[in-house]
Amino acid sequence: MRTHLTPINIIGCSTHTHSNSPVLIIGAGISGLALAQGLRLRSISFRVFERHAQSYNSQGHHFRISPESVAALDYILLPQCKDLFKRTAAEGGRFQPRYVDAKEFEFEKPTPFSKPPSMPIDRTWLRRLMLLGIEDTIEYEKEFVSYEIRGNEVHVSFADRSSAQGRFLVGADGIKSRVRKQFQPDRKLLDLERWIMWGRTLLT
Repeated sequence: MRTHLTPINIIGCSTHTHSNSPVLIIGAGISGLALAQGLRLRSISFRVFERHAQSYNSQGHHFRISPESVAALDYILLPQCKDLFKRTAAEGGRFQPRYVDAKEFEFEKPTPFSKPPSMPIDRTWLRRLMLLGIEDTIEYEKEFVSYEIRGNEVHVSFADRSSAQGRFLVGADGIKSRVRKQFQPDRKLLDLERWIMWGRTLLT
């Protein structure tokens, strides 16, 4: 599976909002942290809110990132993080999915490679790497409930009854984004009617 960074939902107010007002990011996954690192690079204030506890340990998974995403990470990461990323990342390879007709069990013919190789990565490790340098901006156990536009700011409410204000609200909280559900309540997910099978076999 080849992937770019997950799309995010952005709710913004007037561009005249005070410059010290932070960008509020819901979700400390790959997309949320990538945005946070980019804002850090541009010296733009931000706060990141993650619904899980800091000690939460998801099993994670491996996926592949496209050459464009690798270049983006190289641009936004701190110098020491770039070096660590390059030293620990697996060697890129030319991976190409093959689609099969489930009824006839016939595989499509592969097409010639036309892009640079993608890179396999462990999500848990990449997330830890992207936390470096912005640890003090992440607020854990902050479950998003709702947002409200008040004047030139976005007011966000959390399940623990706390709140935050900022100039932009970014929903980087995954495919079941609660921010998106409020922002675009009628939008429905598109079922592509495709399945991906992953497997790993020990060779002896």
